[in-house]
Amino acid sequence: MRWIIRALVHGVVRGLLGGVLVLGGAAGLAGLTAWWHPLAPDVAVQLPSIPVWPCVLVGLLAGLFAGSLALLPGLSRRARRDARRLRVTLLLALALGCTRPGWAARSVSSAHPVSVKLETSQPTAIALPEPVASVSVGLAPDRVSLDYDGPYLFVLPLDPAITGRLFVVGQSGTLYVVTFKVGTPADDVVHVIATPAGAGSNPLPPVSVATLLRALRTGTALPGQQAIELPPPVLPDPRVRVAGSSALAVGTTLGLVLTLRNTQQTPLTLDLRLGTPVESPGEGVVSLHTWTWPPRLTIRAVAAEDEVLAPTSETRVFVVYERRP
Repeated sequence: MRWIIRALVHGVVRGLLGGVLVLGGAAGLAGLTAWWHPLAPDVAVQLPSIPVWPCVLVGLLAGLFAGSLALLPGLSRRARRDARRLRVTLLLALALGCTRPGWAARSVSSAHPVSVKLETSQPTAIALPEPVASVSVGLAPDRVSLDYDGPYLFVLPLDPAITGRLFVVGQSGTLYVVTFKVGTPADDVVHVIATPAGAGSNPLPPVSVATLLRALRTGTALPGQQAIELPPPVLPDPRVRVAGSSALAVGTTLGLVLTLRNTQQTPLTLDLRLGTPVESPGEGVVSLHTWTWPPRLTIRAVAAEDEVLAPTSETRVFVVYERRP
């Protein structure tokens, strides 16, 4: 009876130590895998979420079994040594079983579409090199959840069989293409590294006049657009003045937004026709043909929010230029 109690006590103590060794071995194995992984340092292997209580419980049972077996009466020293080796083998097997490496964080270039693997139980973060301006995806909201905060885009699949593509526009107008699917191991964080201009990236296709004019009216950012300094036209008519201006460039096409203010106490009508001389504009008419426009630029389109300015009111005029060769 005494040897049974002794075996149980030693088995419990060694089982608890075995559970601790299992957790330590799992953590150490995950760290060793991260150091050895051939894709390091771009790919790091996360420390997995180890099931603590199952590992401790199974380690306790393994230690109890091996400890009791080693203390059975009548066993030789060799048999006891074999029992201890069995306990070590069980603990090592538990450490291997409790370790599940996964993709924690990796870095990719923005010159190519970003491919990520998702998991339905947790979101994946995509860190862009600039704040996110807008996100477009052609999927129903009940299949994928999207959210962004500053440069971080969070994607959570709600459908385990989902695959797709989304377009992310940064505040600079840069377009990022992200393809995704549910897979294992899933990504936790994907860092998108900005690619220097001209380093393997394809030139953007030219933007149409209608597309740029629509973007100016709605304030939509276009891929590859850049803010530029562009002087406004000179207005010889004192009835209106330029209250503000901003300009952008997409390739060789330029866009200008003018804020015009009516300085009179009577309404004024804007005549947006260009290229046709107006000898005597009617009373209350402001002709854009009389303005002096910046040199070496060809005007492709002109539009206005309101062509009739109420007294002391403001309106915006949108102009699309093209650089002359």
